[in-house]
Amino acid sequence: MFFRTSPVAARHAFARPKYRLRTELLEDRICPVIRYVDDNFIPSGYKYNSIQAAVNASGPYDVIKVYPGNYSSEGVITVAGNKTGLDIEGAQNYTDPTRYSRSPLSSSESRVVGFDLQANKVQIVGFTINNPGGSGIVTSPNFSGYQIVFNIFAGNARGGIEFESSGTYQTCIHHNLFNNETILGANGWDIRDFTPNSPASNFVISWNKFLGPTQFGSAVDLEGTTTTHVRNFSIVDNTFVRSNGILVTYAENFSICRNKATDFTGNAIALGNFLNNATVTNNYLLAGATGNDSIRIDNGEGPISLRPNVLVQYNTISGGTGYRPGGNGQAGIRINNSITPPFFVDVGWNCITHMGHSGIHVDNSDGNVIHDNTTNYNLIDGIRLDPGSDFNKVFNNSANYNGEVGIRVTDASNNLVQNNVTWYNMFGIRVGGTSANNVFKFNRAFGNSDTDLRDSTNGTGTAGTANTWIGNQAGTANPNGIKV
Repeated sequence: MFFRTSPVAARHAFARPKYRLRTELLEDRICPVIRYVDDNFIPSGYKYNSIQAAVNASGPYDVIKVYPGNYSSEGVITVAGNKTGLDIEGAQNYTDPTRYSRSPLSSSESRVVGFDLQANKVQIVGFTINNPGGSGIVTSPNFSGYQIVFNIFAGNARGGIEFESSGTYQTCIHHNLFNNETILGANGWDIRDFTPNSPASNFVISWNKFLGPTQFGSAVDLEGTTTTHVRNFSIVDNTFVRSNGILVTYAENFSICRNKATDFTGNAIALGNFLNNATVTNNYLLAGATGNDSIRIDNGEGPISLRPNVLVQYNTISGGTGYRPGGNGQAGIRINNSITPPFFVDVGWNCITHMGHSGIHVDNSDGNVIHDNTTNYNLIDGIRLDPGSDFNKVFNNSANYNGEVGIRVTDASNNLVQNNVTWYNMFGIRVGGTSANNVFKFNRAFGNSDTDLRDSTNGTGTAGTANTWIGNQAGTANPNGIKV
C-alpha cells in the first residue's frame, strides 16, 4: 500500500523560512577624503593652492596629493590637531631617491621648506625638503608613528629630521636621500634627536642613503642623558657615502646592522656612555683617507657603563686592499677609556684588514672578550691591549701580515691570550712595560720577521718574566723558555 503526501503538506514541509529585515547602527567608519594641491589651482571643492590649506581642511586618515612645484613660499607646514594618520604625498611618492636619480632642483619635484608634525601616524612621502633656516622635518615627543619615506633632504641648516617620538607607535624613516653635496648645501645633521630630556623610542631608520658630510657632526646623531635613554630602535640597511656615520650615546635595546659606509670621515659607528642590550653586526665599513676608527666605543667624560650583551660581531672593516700592511683610517674597532667588569664588549667574528693603525685596539678598558676575529694587513698591530686594559680575554683570533705586531700587550695585566694564530708580522706576540699576571696559552706564532714570541717583562713567572706562558708553539722566542 502506498501513501501519498498531499500537495499542501508538501508545500508546508519545504516552505522557505521567512526573514524580516531590520536596520542596525554600525560603528563609526573612517572614509578618507583625497585632496589635491597645485600652486596653480584656483581653490574649489577638494582643490587647493597651498599645502597648509589642504592640511587645515583635512581630518584623520585623509590623503593630500601634491602636484610638482615649489611650495617654499608657504614656509614650514604645521600638522597639528585631529590629524591622526594624515597622508601627505609629494609628486615623487612612488620614486625611491636612493635607487633612482632624482634632483632636488627638478621641476618634477614637490619642494617644500619643511613640516612640523604634531599628530600620530602622519606620513610624509615623496618631497624635496630644503629649510635654509632650520630643520626639514620636526617631530613632536608627544606623538609617534611617523612615516617618512621617499624624500630628499638637502640644505637644511639645522638638520634634515629633528626627531623625537613618544614611542607609542613605531616610527619608520625609510628610503630617504640625505644629500649634502647639492647646490642647496649640506644639512646641519641628517637625523638627530635634538631634545635629550625627551629622547625618541620605538623607531626604525632603514634603507636610507646619506651622501656627503654634514655641517656639524654625525649623519645620524642619537643622544640621551644619564636619566633618559634613547631606546628600542634599529638602524639597518642604510648606505653612508663620504658621510660622518652614526653616533649613539645613553641608549638601550638597539641594533645597528647591515649598514654600508664607504669613504667615511670620522667614525663610521661611534657608541658611548650608558649602553644596554646593543648589537652592532654585519656592517660593511670601508674607511676614507680622513677616516678615524671604524667602530669606536668610547667615553670621554668618565667611566662608561655597559651591560654584558653589547655585541660587536660579524662586521667587515677595511682601510684598503693589497698585499702590504696599511691603509686608511685608524683602528678597525677601538674600545677606549674605563670600561670595567662586570660590563664588557663582546667583539667576535669580525674581519678587519688594511687599517691605518690597528685592527682591534683596546685602551684603558677591562673585561672585554675578543674572539674569533681576523685582523690582517694592518699598518701597526692586529690586536693591541694598551695601558690599563686588564682582565680581557683574547682567544681564537688570527692576526697575520701586520706591519708590527700580531698581538701586543703593553702595561696591561691579568689578561688571558689563548689559541691565537700570529704569522708573518714583525713580532707574533709582544709583551712589555709593566704587564704582569697575564696568561698566554696554546698560541701559535711562526714566520714573524723579528721574533715570534717576545716578553720583555721581569718577574717570577715563566722564564723570568712577569707572566705565565703555557704550551705556546713558535719558531723563535725571547726568552726561549716561553715557547714549547
